[in-house]
Amino acid sequence: MTKLYLILLTFSLVLQTEVQAFETFDKVKIASAKNAAISSSPDFMQEPVKGVSLFYLNGRDQEDLPQLIEKLYHGEKACKGTTIDIEKRLINTLQELKGSGVNWVRLLIGKGFYEIYQNRCNFDMQEVYPQLAKPHVEAINHFLAFLTRPEFNFNIEIVLGGSKDFADADNDIVFFESILSQINKTNINMVMLGGDVQPSRVVNHARWIKRVFHYFDNHPHPDLKKLNYSFDTVTYRSAEDIQTYLQWVKQNLPTLSVVTLNLYVHLPKLVNQTTDSYYHQVISGALQIYRESGINKPLWIDEFGFKLETEQSPVTQSYQQQKEYYERYFLSTLCAKNISSQDSVPGFLWVVGNDRYLADPSRDGPRTPFGLFADFSQNQPITQPVWDIVQHYYRRSDCKKTRAIHLEQPVSICSDEQRIQITQSRH
Repeated sequence: MTKLYLILLTFSLVLQTEVQAFETFDKVKIASAKNAAISSSPDFMQEPVKGVSLFYLNGRDQEDLPQLIEKLYHGEKACKGTTIDIEKRLINTLQELKGSGVNWVRLLIGKGFYEIYQNRCNFDMQEVYPQLAKPHVEAINHFLAFLTRPEFNFNIEIVLGGSKDFADADNDIVFFESILSQINKTNINMVMLGGDVQPSRVVNHARWIKRVFHYFDNHPHPDLKKLNYSFDTVTYRSAEDIQTYLQWVKQNLPTLSVVTLNLYVHLPKLVNQTTDSYYHQVISGALQIYRESGINKPLWIDEFGFKLETEQSPVTQSYQQQKEYYERYFLSTLCAKNISSQDSVPGFLWVVGNDRYLADPSRDGPRTPFGLFADFSQNQPITQPVWDIVQHYYRRSDCKKTRAIHLEQPVSICSDEQRIQITQSRH
């Protein structure tokens, strides 16, 4: 995924296997929970982190986060397109989140955030990078004020993005510092320095994150030094990749506030195995590897989600698989207190809102949707069926299963290639 923009351009990796699904996880020695527990929670995690990524309201066309921030601050005609009642849709979305048990909201802000919309929103990049000018900060603060209203009072994670391919750490530091020093830091309890950083794979990524993290972790100004810092990574496709990544983090960045993983798992078709069995194997396998890593920091799932494969399987089946994935994810993470000393594993689902192209649905193409809103009616969100699963686990603490998982129902046979596909990206 290009770092011009944390969201729009992504990539996928395909892992070939035999009949045994994701057999690399089977090779991992299962240690006892007592001896291989995930770290206990710091202060900002005393309540279970039940998070969502907020990047869309109704469609990609004009209501993704960059344009949303502009329209809320400058008016509905901003960014070359009038969108009526956008503030009402935002308020109703926040009410839906609050009523569903969500207590953390994740936002993505980066240099590419402005470059993508430079022409559409009349951005002057000299006022953006390397130092974000006050008018842009005011627009961000105006948006943050919605999230911190007393009736919502969401905790906030901000993911910051800088130069393409992590090529300019020095200017990225200036850019990040200009944002963090000017925005209202009320309720900002986590800052991710970079998105999709792969330090164990790419030398330049490793050099960049060590430089940037060291600067902010030792920042001379107390208001910035006290913030919780980490970085967003990707979904790793095998046990060996996860182990290598965690070993790199352990050796090079021991003072991270949390250690992140992403857990996108998607399987349109599988041979002789139920979807739930597969999701359980991959998700639980990744968590077990973390427990055995020896890292004494909380695990933080910065992104998880399920892409609807409407081109490869019937829509009804995809929705069912999506529900099974979410159920298994929550059972493995929010219910982690059953198997470790970390009361629960924080996570941010990708993504709230309707992330389809409304004007031209054919543009969805391979980027079939993750969004958990299907539409809006009278400015109220219409949620996807899987939202019931989210509400069930975000509202409750008893970890009682829903009826989403049907262990007896196998997935369709893939006779031509018999492969397991693990989605590394969002799109």
